[in-house]
Amino acid sequence: MEDSPPSTSSTSTTDQQQQQQQQQQPLNKNNNNLDPTLIEAINNGTIRDKQILLAAETEMGRFLSTDLQRQPLSSSLSNSLNSYQRMLVHRLGDSFGIKRTLESGQMYLERTATSAS
Repeated sequence: MEDSPPSTSSTSTTDQQQQQQQQQQPLNKNNNNLDPTLIEAINNGTIRDKQILLAAETEMGRFLSTDLQRQPLSSSLSNSLNSYQRMLVHRLGDSFGIKRTLESGQMYLERTATSAS
């Protein structure tokens, strides 16, 4: 009887299973800097919640790339949001180090000493 090398099919299957598990792990699972509520919204929120977060992130990133100290948030993000969606925008602002103020129903973005650059 010849000794045959160990089968690699079980190893390949195990590797494939590990890759699938890694792909299914929630976004930013190990990132402690991002608010857990934002991670939950990204992973399990409605399409509208995700669209709002993407639009807010884009707008905040553009604001930080300018020299402006203060800028109004677009009306599409400042109006017509429910309380949960407003909270998401505020928490996203916190992650950027951006202060938000409300004047006459309009939300403004303001730089702080900790604003991302």
